[in-house]
Amino acid sequence: MSETQNVAWTEGLNELRAWTAAHEAIAVAPGSLSVPEPLRSEFYERVDGVQRRLSETVLGDDIEVACVVARACAEVRDEVLAAAGLSAFTLAAKLEGFLEDPLAALAAPAFSPVLDALSGRLTEAEAEREAAMALIRGRESLVRNAFEAWVYYGVVAELRPRKFWAVASFDGSDARAVETDEVVVGWQAASPDRRVPEAVFQTEDGRLFAMKSEAARELDYYGFSATRGRDTSAGGNTRDLMGHRVLLVYEMRSLDEVPVMVDRQKRIQRPCDLACTVIDPIQMRNPAYYGTFLTRLRGLRSRRPVQVVPFGDEPFSEETVSGLGEAIEFHKYGLDRGTLAPIAQRLAS
Repeated sequence: MSETQNVAWTEGLNELRAWTAAHEAIAVAPGSLSVPEPLRSEFYERVDGVQRRLSETVLGDDIEVACVVARACAEVRDEVLAAAGLSAFTLAAKLEGFLEDPLAALAAPAFSPVLDALSGRLTEAEAEREAAMALIRGRESLVRNAFEAWVYYGVVAELRPRKFWAVASFDGSDARAVETDEVVVGWQAASPDRRVPEAVFQTEDGRLFAMKSEAARELDYYGFSATRGRDTSAGGNTRDLMGHRVLLVYEMRSLDEVPVMVDRQKRIQRPCDLACTVIDPIQMRNPAYYGTFLTRLRGLRSRRPVQVVPFGDEPFSEETVSGLGEAIEFHKYGLDRGTLAPIAQRLAS
């Protein structure tokens, strides 16, 4: 990073120090902070300004790349909202914050290092190193989750939804479509045994589909019965999880046939009509990651090849492509809706 960039955030820190020192009611020390209520709003606004300068120092041009992904994700979400007349299509809280204010979300991990530098617990160099690790990790998570959401709900948008229903389970043994104007990604009434979709939607041509934005790690539990004392699954409810997901789509004949996707107690798993996942080609070079992917692929029942969109412009290795064979259909990387249309069209074949 350049010396000019480094000075920019430390100048902001010095301005914060001077402002804090001018207000005797504010007490800042390593491990403690006291800000009177009348000064609290301005204090945290000033801290936020230093965080943003620090994030610019660390992330540089990656900030604009992240903002592009955030805007693309927000546009797809807005498209689904408008097309189906929904009041909300709710993502994980941190992802919602990223779409609403990308710069604030990207800078958020620098909050503690800035306060530690202000209090003297860390030197400026130590605070920058600590912030850099948190900022880079935070950006990667936000961008990955936003890109996945863009892919999955872009595929849903390509299906041209016109109405959504939520899925409720009233007696623990069935699943029903109920009127709603809000879709909550990853939500279901938690159950040790059963997995049901988060929503049902009808397309402009009258077809009905159920969808589940499943946390990838939850697929590990699909194939065996719940063990009460040792089961660490989320019980199907991952509504606020920031992590890798897989989109599962099930075609329905009527609203009276909302699918129970999995009943672990009865060892039943209904095949999905489409599965779509975002995979990092670089991660696939790691034998452990590749092995986990293969295990989940073998356990996931899909009527069509699993649709894979790469995260990043690094190509999949020839070994990966040839090794997975016809069970996988690979697509190209990019924020281009032309990439997603063929995925949605697979449901017509």
